[in-house]
Amino acid sequence: MIYIEFAHTGSSHESQHLGGENLARVMLEKYSPKSSVNTAIGTTPTGKPCFREEKNVDFSISHSEEIVMCALYCPEQSETKGAIPFPENGVLRFGSCYFIEGDNPSPKIGADIEKLDTKMTEERLSALAKRYFHENENSYMEKNGFSRVKFYTVWTGKESFGKMLGTGLKGILSGFDVTSQNSAVIKNFTLKKDGVSYVGSICFNY
Repeated sequence: MIYIEFAHTGSSHESQHLGGENLARVMLEKYSPKSSVNTAIGTTPTGKPCFREEKNVDFSISHSEEIVMCALYCPEQSETKGAIPFPENGVLRFGSCYFIEGDNPSPKIGADIEKLDTKMTEERLSALAKRYFHENENSYMEKNGFSRVKFYTVWTGKESFGKMLGTGLKGILSGFDVTSQNSAVIKNFTLKKDGVSYVGSICFNY
């Protein structure tokens, strides 16, 4: 099972980092079916955060402004534990916990959330997309009109895919089409808190 939660954190890098790791630990203790869990956090050889002793659980943390999110992939768990289904329309609410069914014995997951930047014009975002994104992604964004939400949907999709692999964005900008890949599942979402809009993506193997 995959679980998604959000929390409020401070705006400093330190508070975001500590808030993300704390959320991951709390979620592991809450959702793992084991009677005891090891919550020590380390990194993989590529630098991706991981639980040092819980090899059958994967997680990904992302933060934007004062919001931090964690996606936890715990294939040994089959109970929803009070979480609600991830909605088909992808509209999430801060304070709610969500689940997505997933049972890969070697779980890999990546998550990314970004605040919608209203200061940058859509023309500028479109120009950046044409320069750095795959042509199929640009076709997706231009269909029925370009928008900030479409831009950040593609951007966070790329980020979450790279975080799932543990490689970051290396090799998955213009040379990779996140809108048509079939090697993983990508769930996109929108979120609002205190009048601020966010867009995000969760990517996992199946």
